[in-house]
Amino acid sequence: MHRYGWRTLVAGGLRRRAFTSPLRSGRQQQQKIVVGAVATFTRDVSSSTSGTIPTRHSIKGPPPICKDPVELQELTQQVLETPLGSLFCQHRNKKTNSTPGSAPKSIPSLSQDRDEAYAVAYESTQLLEYLLRGYNHQIPGSLFSGPNNDDVSIEGASATIATMVSLMERFDEEGHTYMKLRYEANSFRAGSTSTNTSALVDTVSSLSSRKGQNNIDDEESSSSSSSSSSEEDEDFSFEGDDDEEIQIGSSTFGEVEDMFSSVVQHERHLAGSQLEPHISDFALPGVTTVMYDSLLDAMASATELLLNDNSEKAADPSSILYEIDPEDFYDLTQDALTSHELNNQSLASVKGAFFPYTVPTMVTYNASLRGIGNLCLAGSMGGSNQLLIDQGLACGFGIYNQLTHNTQRLPKRNAASIIHLLNIIKACFPPSRTRGNMTVTLWHQASQEGLVTPELVSAIRDVHAESNGPEFEFFLEIINKCQSSSPSNGNDSEKVVIVPQRFARFAKKYQHSKNY
Repeated sequence: MHRYGWRTLVAGGLRRRAFTSPLRSGRQQQQKIVVGAVATFTRDVSSSTSGTIPTRHSIKGPPPICKDPVELQELTQQVLETPLGSLFCQHRNKKTNSTPGSAPKSIPSLSQDRDEAYAVAYESTQLLEYLLRGYNHQIPGSLFSGPNNDDVSIEGASATIATMVSLMERFDEEGHTYMKLRYEANSFRAGSTSTNTSALVDTVSSLSSRKGQNNIDDEESSSSSSSSSSEEDEDFSFEGDDDEEIQIGSSTFGEVEDMFSSVVQHERHLAGSQLEPHISDFALPGVTTVMYDSLLDAMASATELLLNDNSEKAADPSSILYEIDPEDFYDLTQDALTSHELNNQSLASVKGAFFPYTVPTMVTYNASLRGIGNLCLAGSMGGSNQLLIDQGLACGFGIYNQLTHNTQRLPKRNAASIIHLLNIIKACFPPSRTRGNMTVTLWHQASQEGLVTPELVSAIRDVHAESNGPEFEFFLEIINKCQSSSPSNGNDSEKVVIVPQRFARFAKKYQHSKNY
């Protein structure tokens, strides 16, 4: 799996624009209602007929999914064949101090550079998320799974995942290119600004040394120095785009101190960076947490095909699904967490808020746990695999530990997290006291935190299907009390799980979706 480049992905998160309806309640606003509705309908129709990707969806509504196979293939081919450096829309952000036709007053801060980078990549980011949701739609059991894709084969799922990885790698390369060009541009700004700053300081010092001369000499010297500085400013001008000219080096004496301070800070930052300083400033623009979640969910859902049917392995053993290992899930999760670290904790953000593009979700953690559990269960069917067991335990418990101590204001865990971890324990540990003790511990965590669901009770019973020791008989009696006969038929052979309210008080609140 390493040849697909998953180890090197660094990302960026989700940004959605909420659609605000112009409709208002009340008869007095009836005229405004009609005008606003017509304007909104016209705007939506014009945007849809132009062939653009829908981006103005509600944050409470379902995101757009590319369900048309022809459109999905054409847009994918277009993205993959686009020359490097052409995916991002190269415009200037009005929120930064870099305005068209003039040079920036100082080197932009890293947070300003980050915001501008993600603004430049926004349209392409929405397009890629639109495509990845379309590919995720093709895999059964995924977040955006369709109703008629239950007959997907292992080869078909492998091809879908390979295409998703290719798209993310393409955006990863685009992000690297952007960061490299940004680093070169900032280096040029820093060099030119430093040169003009030293020239101004020398001019001021020379004027101060001539303080004893007469006013005529002072005026002549100041006029000559101003003319020379204006000539130097003209030398540092260069043409940018076709319709704008950027002037570098134009400054006044009042801005000398601020410029010098920004240059020093920039040089210190570059001196403290390792290997590629332009890469470690912030996360690469382009790849977002939404993309990571779509890929992780697709991989985790596809691994369930290995549990249901293992007969195709002999026919095509080179399928990607047979090359995925727990470390691939772990590394993708770490890339998403690294992006959050670079954008939110290494850089100053708005107080009380995170940079939205790279904030991990419960899918980021639970999809990895789900995929690792499926791989371990599928591996246990074919006999003992010590390497798979070691990777599954290390990666599974590592991700679970990071979720428990997460800094993204997410719950420490939910029912899905414990269920997927129980699958890892079931596959990696034989029936023993160790296996039973770990199950009891997870049950106590879930019951005390109010996370117990019927699916969690069933998962615990599956782990104890084979006896783990006589000391767990009392524990199984407690679990059995959560089951009762169905009131519809009264047959003891068909039990339904009824979880006490005190054990399930937060289960629904912390649930992200069916599998997460």
